[in-house]
Amino acid sequence: MLSNWFKITLRHFWRYKSYSFITVFGLSIGLACCFLVLLLWQHEKSYDNFQANADRIYRVNYAVNFGNTNISLARMPAPAGPLLPEYFPEIETSARAFPRSLPVAIKNPPEPFGSGLFGGHHR
Repeated sequence: MLSNWFKITLRHFWRYKSYSFITVFGLSIGLACCFLVLLLWQHEKSYDNFQANADRIYRVNYAVNFGNTNISLARMPAPAGPLLPEYFPEIETSARAFPRSLPVAIKNPPEPFGSGLFGGHHR
């Protein structure tokens, strides 16, 4: 039974070459995209797993409402970092990161770069 299906499939591929090519090509592109999405999902899922306490790391989002527009940001106001542990005793420590585009140069070896991420640790 299975061998008959293979024979019919091969005869169909041989008879309708262009249609078969389009079908196989589309299927391969679809599978490749599926594998790429799975790889991206796996990378995003394993983002902070190198940390010793990865299950205890959280990111706080900031929701702002401007009239009818709702914006969710991954940034918080500057005083929020030190104040969060005071209001929520579950928080052991906090850290802030600031993306900035400032001209900064490293002296050893001399290597300028134009943007960076500045951080601050709070208790």
